[in-house]
Amino acid sequence: MPGLFIFCLVCFGTAQYSTTNELLSNDIYWLDGSGDTLWMVSSKGVNYTTSITDSPTVIWSGFRDFQAWPPTYGGGFTLIRTTEDYNFYKSGVPDKLWIFNIADKSQRFVALPFSNPVHTGNDTLLFQAADAIWFKDAFWIACMNGGLFTMQGQAQTGVIFYPGRDKVVYNSNTFNEANFPTFHDSTYAISVAHDDSLIWVTCLQKVWQFNPDDTTWTTIAPATGVTEYLDIEVRMQADTAVAFVIASKNDKDTTLFRYNNGTNQWSEFSALKPLTVELSDENHVYMIYESQNNSNIHLYLDTLANSSIQTTPYRDERAFNTRVTDVIFSSFIPNDIHFATYNQNKKIFAIATDQGLFYSTNAHADEEAGTPFKHQSRRVPLDKGLEKTYAIPGIINNYLREIRTEFAYNLSEDDHVSIDIYDYNMDHVVCIVDEVPRKAGSSRTSGRSTIPSEDFWDGTVNNNGGRIVAPGVYFYRIKTKKGSRAFGKIIVARN
Repeated sequence: MPGLFIFCLVCFGTAQYSTTNELLSNDIYWLDGSGDTLWMVSSKGVNYTTSITDSPTVIWSGFRDFQAWPPTYGGGFTLIRTTEDYNFYKSGVPDKLWIFNIADKSQRFVALPFSNPVHTGNDTLLFQAADAIWFKDAFWIACMNGGLFTMQGQAQTGVIFYPGRDKVVYNSNTFNEANFPTFHDSTYAISVAHDDSLIWVTCLQKVWQFNPDDTTWTTIAPATGVTEYLDIEVRMQADTAVAFVIASKNDKDTTLFRYNNGTNQWSEFSALKPLTVELSDENHVYMIYESQNNSNIHLYLDTLANSSIQTTPYRDERAFNTRVTDVIFSSFIPNDIHFATYNQNKKIFAIATDQGLFYSTNAHADEEAGTPFKHQSRRVPLDKGLEKTYAIPGIINNYLREIRTEFAYNLSEDDHVSIDIYDYNMDHVVCIVDEVPRKAGSSRTSGRSTIPSEDFWDGTVNNNGGRIVAPGVYFYRIKTKKGSRAFGKIIVARN
């Protein structure tokens, strides 16, 4: 970006996060990546792989105990905002950005070196990195109350632009507190995206377009009834930039709007409560939406001719749930979605869930065929010799959704296993497996002897989708041919 002033960053040197070569958690929050590279933020830290399409032999690396926000990947670099405290208004602590270089495995902290404009009230509002993208070989970071900050992956320098101020670039010499007013709904940047040439920035009361070539800003006409713009995704569709914006309507629940940059028209796309949106490079719109106390996925097909609210998805949550075959639940709670193209124009589609990562390496073809998802998850090794066994989950609720429980156990040596279910009176209900061969857990990569596709109970009298048993307390018995045995409890609950 020629002609830009230089803005110095504060560098904290090498980060001290400890590394790992295992998946840290099955509770995955956010995803980002490109091609074969995928980054995941979970409840226990950060994982990444450069071989996600090499299933089933996916090699993972990561960093433990990492309090992180969503990752942004591009050009071989990953940027993640990290902080010891998620309070946006905590005074005196700069926003830390963690940057990782995949090529040399180096990691470092930098901090946005902004003064603290006075926020309305007694608090001091820090410049916080709310969202980021990789575009034109640089990171572009939407900063709450701080406009748009940009820096190249290797750089220790950067510059900042303020919404509405054309051809004005702030650097360490020109920036001061007076440059940035107190909290303002029209410049409080919270989300950022890009098309082929422009950067789109959502502020609470406006959606901006920024041209990085001539550093000018324009606003688009507001959508009728929108009181707050929240998140934005943009793609090129039939040579036209199309933006999908999650927004609050009439100060009520969120909904999804679409803006056609060719016709300058808004349309309400969905009446559901969207949590996040992911766009494919065609006409697919994936949406995670709020449903009672849960979240689900819908897939819509969009054409620019559509102007009415989409009420019937192309694929609903059942279509996604039926592609789950490798876990104890036949449905899951999605948290984030990632879509990318890799070699030979194949697409990867990945879902971050509470049960690990579900993904497809031939997204559209697998979607049409209903091909089961591949699954990456963490399995914790158990003590040997049936000393500890578990039914996971310990409660089955077949009246809410199809759920099954998996029996987790670890043999100290190869043996033959039988698993049976009994009711509260110890009357036999169903045999799960009968003297089937099982390997010692130490000889399996999972650290368990369990075979998930066989060692489960679906809460029915035949363990094959038959009549559901009555609600109550049930017991399982795991017995080996060599004489070891273990008992445990399962609850079948009523809705």
